[in-house]
Amino acid sequence: MLQGGAVVKAVTKGHEADPQGLNVLLDIGTQRWRTDSSKPAQVVGTVRFVKTENGWRQTALQTQLSKGLMAEIREARRLEAAKEEERSQVAARAQREAQRVYQLNERAWSYAISPESTEGNVVEAVNLAKEAIQTTDPPWNFFGTLGTAYARNGQFAEAVEMQTRGLAMLRETSNLTAEQKATAIVVSARRLELFRQRKPYIELPRAPLTDVQERELNEAAWRYAASPDPAQRDGVKAVDIAMQAVQKSFHPPWNFFGTLATAYARNGQFSEAVEMQTLALAMLRETRNLTPEQMAPRVAASEQRLELFRQRKPYAEPPPGQ
Repeated sequence: MLQGGAVVKAVTKGHEADPQGLNVLLDIGTQRWRTDSSKPAQVVGTVRFVKTENGWRQTALQTQLSKGLMAEIREARRLEAAKEEERSQVAARAQREAQRVYQLNERAWSYAISPESTEGNVVEAVNLAKEAIQTTDPPWNFFGTLGTAYARNGQFAEAVEMQTRGLAMLRETSNLTAEQKATAIVVSARRLELFRQRKPYIELPRAPLTDVQERELNEAAWRYAASPDPAQRDGVKAVDIAMQAVQKSFHPPWNFFGTLATAYARNGQFSEAVEMQTLALAMLRETRNLTPEQMAPRVAASEQRLELFRQRKPYAEPPPGQ
């Protein structure tokens, strides 16, 4: 094979007859340009061979390019550089536009949820959020922002429509971890329920919960959802408290979502129960702080509850002694 991927078009001398050097007519070994076969004098190469035990071996290749071909090469390179510059400019404009749109959404969100927003701020939140979703392929949270802005503006039917659409898109999203997706679904569903009750979502400052307080909330939700005593079960309270545990935790662990799933099932919300239990199970399998001996029974119990919820049955702990 000739160096540079060149292709032999014609050989003027056989190498057996002239081992000191062969004059060959070549194609340039790239896809960008080739010599014109009708003008073979454009490229002339000299190939050197050395005779070895295994036959003749190529040792060197020299080529001379005509002025016309050199001009053609320079022009092709110029055009390629111009195309690359244009691609860079298009990418830079797209990045600037994406930043502008995300800033629109952030401003709309801050106006929509702030307790200090004026009526004018709320109207601006709606307009900004509307502008943001006019872009190509707006993400799910842009619709949540518009839904929240509509609710703050008293447009609850529109708020429910946008929040429902955003939640549906979120459920189809594949670029989030199980924890991120589960948390976002809980928060979005919570806001959707507010809008259905004709209530806006306003973000009030609150002190973070301690680890003990988070666990206490989760345990209270579990008791209402799965107590062995039927008198202590309350699906509505279980869902409310389990949602609080998830929302108020900085990084809610997998079992908080399992508690919420169990609460949903107790409240007869089996599709939500299946969704949350599936995400909780995915989070559990991603957990790195459990040994295989600790992981196996937790996975088995989670899978059993998931199967119950698919059968539209709630879960309850067995009475003591059973």
